[in-house]
Amino acid sequence: MRYEVLRGGRGRGLGQNGGLVAAIREDTGEELWVLKVYGISYDDDLEADKQDILITDLAVSRWSNKLTVRNERGERYDVDLNTLEVARK
Repeated sequence: MRYEVLRGGRGRGLGQNGGLVAAIREDTGEELWVLKVYGISYDDDLEADKQDILITDLAVSRWSNKLTVRNERGERYDVDLNTLEVARK
């Protein structure tokens, strides 16, 4: 399994272009799931791409089944890979 930042979420009907992670099967390249780690509220009076909050780092823990996600605002989120529950740290 590999985890990737999902790009172009709005183009896929997901409502936002940041805060999205996908799980990909290494052997087939099949996308298994997409998770919204955090939401983005858009102001209709401003350019949407200027409001995106992008993920800057993904890291899988060696000791637990968690994925740590950091964004360009310095916020950190932990994703439990068993339940897909998200906790802001």
